[in-house]
Amino acid sequence: MIISEVFLGLVPIAFFITALLLILSDLFYRRYGKLIKGRVIAIEKYISRSGSRNQTRQLMYRDLVEFSQGSDTYKFVTHGSSYMSGKLNQNVDIFILNNDPNFIRTKRVSHLLIGLAFLLASGLSFYFAVWKSFQLINFYYSILLSILLPTLFYFFLKKKSKGQFQLSDLFKTKFLSDEEIGKRDLLQSIKQLEGENSKNAKVGLLVTLVFFIFYFCIFSFSYKQLSGEEVLLLKGAIYNFENLELLLKSPNQGPVIGVLFCLFSAPLFLHSFLYSLKKL
Repeated sequence: MIISEVFLGLVPIAFFITALLLILSDLFYRRYGKLIKGRVIAIEKYISRSGSRNQTRQLMYRDLVEFSQGSDTYKFVTHGSSYMSGKLNQNVDIFILNNDPNFIRTKRVSHLLIGLAFLLASGLSFYFAVWKSFQLINFYYSILLSILLPTLFYFFLKKKSKGQFQLSDLFKTKFLSDEEIGKRDLLQSIKQLEGENSKNAKVGLLVTLVFFIFYFCIFSFSYKQLSGEEVLLLKGAIYNFENLELLLKSPNQGPVIGVLFCLFSAPLFLHSFLYSLKKL
């Protein structure tokens, strides 16, 4: 048994289990859940911290959604994103199971798409990291380990909660009290939303301009290194989709790849620049 292969084999398994949970839970809510209406009453702005010591920080946004069930009103936040949804004061569709507000999910196609992306990642990582490289016996050990670790974790939580913990607790929605909401940085008006968009657009425009300078330097330096023959091959590849294979086999590969990278990424820079201008 090779320990490194056993632990590496957990990667496609983790991707597969995540995909299974996302896809099956989405289909389950769509099949058995009842559709109710909620409303985005604010957009929360917060700093997401990641890394071993929480050193990586990123500005994130998430919707604060309110809905009613019976005579009670509930508030919860959606998953965070690096961009604002722009749904302030708009209605959102929510699936609810058995009229129990603890088990709800906003209606989004992204749940299914993310699940399919994890499923693809699972297949690719299994094929290239396991099937092509490992002894399959080590992957069987990975499967056993993937069963053992969650089981031990379950019994640990069960013991810590003195028998009160249930698996369903992992899927319950966490609701916010008015006191908790009052401590959060919220955008609650269209004016605040427009101001935040404008500020983000200015930062985005500055970042785009910095990258454009870097991009222009790479393109200029790489293009000057090309021979006359390589320039002709490059024009043929761009205008007629010819000679690309010859171009990539050129002994002067570094500058060729640099020029091609700049040409193919130019639309992305243009889109980012125009999008930032639009949001100003």
